[in-house]
Amino acid sequence: MGFSMVFLGSVSAILLLSLIAIFYVMMDETALVFSSIKEQANKLNSFYKTDFEIKNLNLQPQNATFNFWIENIGQEKLWQYDDFDILVTYDADIAGIKNRITANLAYNATDNIIIEELKAVPDSDTNSGNWEDQTGGNNDGSQYDEINEVQRDDQDFTSSSRMNNGNPNDQLDVSLTDIPDPNISTDHTVYYTYRKDASGGTTLDLTVSLIEGATTIASWTHTGIGITWTSVTQTLTTIEADSISNYSDLSLSFAASCSICSGSPRSIEISWAGLNIKLSPDGTSSGIDPNEWGIAFFVNDYFEFTILNSHEQIMNLGILEFSMWDGGFFELAISTDNGIIDTRSMTIS
Repeated sequence: MGFSMVFLGSVSAILLLSLIAIFYVMMDETALVFSSIKEQANKLNSFYKTDFEIKNLNLQPQNATFNFWIENIGQEKLWQYDDFDILVTYDADIAGIKNRITANLAYNATDNIIIEELKAVPDSDTNSGNWEDQTGGNNDGSQYDEINEVQRDDQDFTSSSRMNNGNPNDQLDVSLTDIPDPNISTDHTVYYTYRKDASGGTTLDLTVSLIEGATTIASWTHTGIGITWTSVTQTLTTIEADSISNYSDLSLSFAASCSICSGSPRSIEISWAGLNIKLSPDGTSSGIDPNEWGIAFFVNDYFEFTILNSHEQIMNLGILEFSMWDGGFFELAISTDNGIIDTRSMTIS
């Protein structure tokens, strides 16, 4: 009898301990389930509180590029989208024929980026002095469009006034197209092509300056200019490149003058100019993740949706396969996996 009681007591104790263990296991599993539900609920809450807007769409037909801002107008950090498609529909200039093209610049974590350079070219006159485009240009009164070709073309050019004792100098200033900060201090080159309009006469000099706002970044002077087209490439020092804080506020200045002003008046002609920044083949030298974006598209400075806080914005640059048709149609549309769609359209000019 005593043994039976002891045995039954042991069995009861074992059963009780087993029930307690099962209870705690069930409690742990229940806690895990509730934790998972809470995590999913928080994720969905963030999901539905995210929103964005396309702003300040800007076309650069000379480069076959465009830039725009994405602003987080939601209440949370932007969702880490699994599907973030950028659709660009535009009129392309393909061998002189107008074609309507749609490019899907899709987010894809496996595609690589192939971007070799950023180019800023003249896009407006900020001070034309007495320079003219009747002699070698299209006679529209604007000088920048005589020198902003992507590829060098000496068949069209802008000309300073003819300088002598009565008119010893003439200056042209042109703004450059906006480009994002490349986040590097190497391989910044200013290029330009110049000549004197005719032999003999006054002796002419030219000073070319890269300027940010009202601050001169770098300057170069050429004396005793000849009548043959001379193409020059000037590489900025690391210190000069580092001193640029706003790549959307750059300009080039061309200061022509006569150092010997007696004799028949002569002028200086400029046919090509701009700023070029060379990147590594996969874009990584600019701080751009080569696995961040897909076909011919990148965003600057480690852009991730999870780090763009509410009311923050960032500029993005797109590279197109073909040149844009002047006066044609351009539309940018973004769609995501949570159903957000935003579009902007404009005329190419």
